[in-house]
Amino acid sequence: GQVVSDMGLRGNPQIMRVSTDHGKTWSAAPGPDNFETVCMQSRTQGFASRFDLGPDRKHPVRTYELWGTEDGGLNWRVIGPAPAGFRRVLRQSDTVLVGVDLEGTLHRSTDNGKSWGDI
Repeated sequence: GQVVSDMGLRGNPQIMRVSTDHGKTWSAAPGPDNFETVCMQSRTQGFASRFDLGPDRKHPVRTYELWGTEDGGLNWRVIGPAPAGFRRVLRQSDTVLVGVDLEGTLHRSTDNGKSWGDI
């Protein structure tokens, strides 16, 4: 599948969209809204960071979560909290993930994304 994050405009949330026919048609993928970035590692495995908009749905609280997919973006699950401003996540091994935030700080997880430390 192919996965994109549809930019939300005028207060509308971002929606994850997935295509299973090489981009001819797209549909919303089940899961939460407000994904900030999507990083597919392969055709099936990928990660996305999500931020919380807060109670008024207009002003970001900026709590981040890391989400993962194992089926090309058709289904997503919460992995755990993510550092603020997460932009890209790469898998180094079965349990080690490396990510970078908006400031360019590198972060590393040795428990498959459940907790993070700066490199």
